[in-house]
Amino acid sequence: MGVAAQVAENSSAWDRCRRAGLSRELTEPRRFQPSQEIELLRRRSPLSRIASPVKQALARATSHDHVLILTDPQGSVLSRFGTRSAITAAAGIGFEEGADWSEASVGTNAISEALRLSRPAYVTGEGHFAYSHAYWTCMAAPIHCPTTGALLGVLDVSGPRSQLGRDVIGMVRMTALLAQEMLRLTEPEPLSTPSLRLRLLGPRPAISAAAGQWRKLSTRTAEILALLSVRTRGFTAAELALELYGEAGRPATVRAEMHRLRKRLGPVVSSEPYRFAEEMNVITDVGSVQDALARSDVEELLQHYTQPLLPASTAESITAWRAGLNDEANRLVADYGSTDQRARWSRTEMAWSPVATMMQPSATYSERT
Repeated sequence: MGVAAQVAENSSAWDRCRRAGLSRELTEPRRFQPSQEIELLRRRSPLSRIASPVKQALARATSHDHVLILTDPQGSVLSRFGTRSAITAAAGIGFEEGADWSEASVGTNAISEALRLSRPAYVTGEGHFAYSHAYWTCMAAPIHCPTTGALLGVLDVSGPRSQLGRDVIGMVRMTALLAQEMLRLTEPEPLSTPSLRLRLLGPRPAISAAAGQWRKLSTRTAEILALLSVRTRGFTAAELALELYGEAGRPATVRAEMHRLRKRLGPVVSSEPYRFAEEMNVITDVGSVQDALARSDVEELLQHYTQPLLPASTAESITAWRAGLNDEANRLVADYGSTDQRARWSRTEMAWSPVATMMQPSATYSERT
């Protein structure tokens, strides 16, 4: 990222922090999880299974003072390891187990950026929102479930600016990939039928036809696959054009896009009517969210609904679907969530979204019909 782009990004991020009521004079996070709650979150998190070997791998990779952090999908610190001096310094700014290091709690930092953007983030010195963090260099990378693609949390390595340089970037990226590979080995693919997995939550949609092998998707391709995933009978070119482009949509445009998509993905998508092949088991992360909503299971909702549905999409059908999910989730948490669950939900981007003014999506986008 160039200097001008970085300045603009910092300005936008810091504007969000100020709107959230944060001051650059803050010296610790706004929120801390009670010890019993963080222990429960730690036991539930798959990252706990690989915390120790990841710690050992990183310790062998660097001799510099550092703190290794693993968080949950909302930014709460599950585990903290590191050198004695770095741990002592980290405690001085509330960088400890149970602390909430989301943007809304502590301002711009590498963890909050990795969560928000679903990609590795590097923040050093005055790039942090809080003055108290200017002593630190931080690199964070998201960790996704290798089978479902769901965001599990963030791996962060932080240390004094005098100790950690930009060489930490490659080290953290590789350690996050190592963590995902460890998870893949401990959770082999359970399905015997052909399966296709779609990651539709967050800004980096992806597809996987094999465990651990994910391919990035453009927003338009992700929109098409999202729509196909919830309509078993499929779409004609005219119907899909209406969903994607509104009244101005042209079937010829859709046919050209579908030709390119089928050429890339192969026989998993059939020709018009466009739909997934009947023998294909399609699994999506947004499907897990809808299942949790259908069961009124607040805890499952919080575990799966960590990022909005295709946030870059402006297609009317996707926008309505996204708004409907947010509205349903807000009502469920408000009606049935515990105090802690409501606090956890309030830290998500979806909870901040303005109340939708459009009608909620029809059943077409709530279940496969």
